[in-house]
Amino acid sequence: MLDLNSDRWIQLQSASGHSRVVPDLIQSLSKRYNQNDWDEVWQQISHQQTLYPAAYAAFPHLLRLGRTHGIQSSADFLYSCGYIAAPFECVEPTPDDLAAEFNEALRVAGEIALAAARQTTYSTEDYPCVLFAAGALNGHTAHASKIASCLFDSSAELTCPACNAYLCGDFEEENLYFRCPENNSFPIGDLAQAIPRTYVHSDNPKDAFGWFASLCVEAKQSHTLSKLCCLYGCTKCPKCEIKISIMERMLAH
Repeated sequence: MLDLNSDRWIQLQSASGHSRVVPDLIQSLSKRYNQNDWDEVWQQISHQQTLYPAAYAAFPHLLRLGRTHGIQSSADFLYSCGYIAAPFECVEPTPDDLAAEFNEALRVAGEIALAAARQTTYSTEDYPCVLFAAGALNGHTAHASKIASCLFDSSAELTCPACNAYLCGDFEEENLYFRCPENNSFPIGDLAQAIPRTYVHSDNPKDAFGWFASLCVEAKQSHTLSKLCCLYGCTKCPKCEIKISIMERMLAH
């Protein structure tokens, strides 16, 4: 891991610019647990899900500290790790001199997240954070990001492939309903309910839906599973009534 006293840190931009703020925060956390320092260091390396170059050097340290502080399986910690693997934007690609340790830290974090996503100890509110991290850190990045945005906001958005109408979906309990807004407020036609995809158990799921769904089943997270089945199901456009595969369409945009 990059020495915290190395001048290399000055070359690695964080959200506040080129400074020593990130290694200083890591140094502080190495001495004692402080939630404010944890919040600040995540903000410095991945503010608004933009990955800053300081993250490549910081993440191996943060993973070590997460284990030291006993928070490596907490929903908040895993959620933050997930956005290191699946940021909305990267300021710069991984530098060659930091790539090996950064990628190894991602691999280890992926193992931790996957093990956590199989546990039955998380609340219904926290489990989507864990599921997102497991997917983002284990090769299902695009799917994990879409699932997370829908589950966290209890909504889904897509455009009709036929008439290009904007469709706004909202979860009501474990059902998902789409409407076609006009002037951002008035519905056109009836609400269209999502027809959920049926999950069929497999010990070795071949697609993303099966992978995520199998984790929900193992963790006994029936509420999240029901929403997942809706997102991977289909609906019809309330305007032109064409059938739409929901997740496939969301991933296309």
